[in-house]
Amino acid sequence: KRPFTSTHYFPAQLKERYGDPVDGWMNRIYWGDNLQVMSHLLKEFRGKVDLVYIDPPFDSKADYRKKISLKGESIESDQTTFEEKQYTDIWSNDEYLQYMYERLTILKELISPNGSIYIHCDWRKSHLLRSILDEIFGYANLKNEISWTRTGSHNDTEGRYGRVKDTILFYSKSKQLTFNTQYIDYEQSYIDSEWNELPSGRFWKSENMLDPRGSMKEYDFHGTLARWRTSPEKMEELWNAPQTDVPNSHGRIKLGRNGFPIKRCRIMFLDEMPGVPLGDNWTDISYVAGGAGESHAYPTQKPEKLLERILLTS
Repeated sequence: KRPFTSTHYFPAQLKERYGDPVDGWMNRIYWGDNLQVMSHLLKEFRGKVDLVYIDPPFDSKADYRKKISLKGESIESDQTTFEEKQYTDIWSNDEYLQYMYERLTILKELISPNGSIYIHCDWRKSHLLRSILDEIFGYANLKNEISWTRTGSHNDTEGRYGRVKDTILFYSKSKQLTFNTQYIDYEQSYIDSEWNELPSGRFWKSENMLDPRGSMKEYDFHGTLARWRTSPEKMEELWNAPQTDVPNSHGRIKLGRNGFPIKRCRIMFLDEMPGVPLGDNWTDISYVAGGAGESHAYPTQKPEKLLERILLTS
């Protein structure tokens, strides 16, 4: 009977490929020291990688383990359960910083001119990683220090506030970065206070169309004289737009009781709005709980929605 042993080290090697070789691109999974892997990829991918997300060690001073069950070899034996060490996250400070510095330096070489990098960390090393990243990528290329609230308050609050967030440091290679703004849904309190509901269930409101600086030339728009914030031609486009169900209106223009446009006159619909532009405080994505469908019982697994958001943005 061969004893079960866990392989603790893999020399860098390409293990899996996914994709269509006809299109010339294959996703790759490498096993091994990422410093070896990235050094190997420099010749092929230097300056070509548009996005990097890394979830490096946090220096959490912990050994991460997973329970493994093996079926027994006899009728009397059902299964054997033991713990396998997945990785150790215990470092000296200098060792950790040197480890990260070497890898971030190579990552910069791999990233394209319009590319960016997201570094996932927490309170333990975020301040030190920022110093390293400022040196490698430049302080001006720090785009955001994102806070991801991954869980609610728990019982680690003796003498301190509960630690419920991770930090994601977002840097670009240059000013010409790829960035697609993401949006989140409006809060119900905002909808209740700002929007009106039609019998059809559609929500609408009217937007102020006066020039906020008062610098536009005054003109008459269908009986209402004002310094409008846009040209007569643009206002006419709203007037001649298809009629809506909003009462006492013409096209996309709200009218007053006298039949003339009010100054807060542009009709807008909630279902045509993209939502609230996403800020740097992410509270809408939960951590991967043990019973979640995507869970693989990996102790520091990150949720797919978190990675999806980063991919769609950058």
